This record gives sequence, structure tokens and C-alpha cells, in this order.
Amino acid sequence: MDRKPFEIVAECEMPRFPTAADITRVSEQIAAARRTRPDVVQAAVNPPAIYREGRYVLQAKLITWAEDVSRAVQVAQGLLADAGLPCRAVLPSSRSLVESEIARPSEPPRSARPAAGGGATAGKRAPKTRAAKAPARGGKGAARRRAR
Repeated sequence: MDRKPFEIVAECEMPRFPTAADITRVSEQIAAARRTRPDVVQAAVNPPAIYREGRYVLQAKLITWAEDVSRAVQVAQGLLADAGLPCRAVLPSSRSLVESEIARPSEPPRSARPAAGGGATAGKRAPKTRAAKAPARGGKGAARRRAR
């Protein structure tokens, strides 16, 4: 069966009114989770948050390729669960997408595909490295200060 693009809308719950830093954090979480899901070709958070039923809700839109709408919703739910975001609703949008305007998902290289069992490194991140500090560039003012 052929796969088609679907737009999925998710309502992510926020414990309080989200600041710009909160929205950036949610966007980064979704982007990191999207890298592991080749079927999701776009994901974006749409600020501002809406106050609904005693909670703030931040809307996210995802475009995914799937055989049918139910599979597209499942893929989006899995991505949001991987991102650690509690979502009130994950629903298909009523927007019709044109296949020629949406990038097809690329197949990840064999080495990038996760192992079936998860392995010993599942969920671990590589240690952060510090970049070497570049030497300060001096201009005329720096040369004068050194001469004094």
C-alpha cells in the first residue's frame, strides 16, 4: 500500500503559562525525537499557548508519511511520547496535503537504525565536549594595552 503525507495536530499540556524558553525547550524535544523517526518529515510548535479547561495547551503540528490516518496518528503519538510531552489530544487535521509538495522521508543509513533489543547504549547520550577557546584577536587597542 502506498504511503501518503498526513498533518497531525497535537495539544501538549503545560503545567503553567509557557515562556519563550519553555516553548524553545518543547521545540527542541520534538526536534530531537523527530531525528529518530524517519516517517515524520516536519514538526513545529505553534505559540501562543491557549488556556483550556484549567491547563495551558501548546499546539504542535507534525507531518508524517503513513499508509493511513490511524498509522499516522500512532507515529505522532510515539514521537511525542519519546519527547516526553504529555498530550491531551493527537488528531489528524482536516488539511489536505499534496504529495509533491511534501518531502518524502529518507531512509536512515543501516548503522543509524536502532537495534531491535535496544542494546546497552539505549537511552544514553554521548558525553559533552568543550570546544577549545579561540585566542583573543587583538587590534590596535590590544597592542597598546600590552605595550603599557
